Amino acid sequence: ESLGLVGYVRNLPDGDVELEVQGSNTDVESLSEVVRAGPSGSRVSTYQCNARPIQQNEKGFEIRY
Repeated sequence: ESLGLVGYVRNLPDGDVELEVQGSNTDVESLSEVVRAGPSGSRVSTYQCNARPIQQNEKGFEIRY
């Protein structure tokens, strides 16, 4: 939210985390750096980034369960 990105994040049943965001290239790259490092106490073993078409109706950022 602090970067002004829109989209969502959610935990997947297999332990992976799915994150979809939209915003400026600079802001998305800033978030990518944080995600690759992971939060304290976590282990990021792989990281994959895929470009997708912009979703014009997306608003805000949410945690999905």
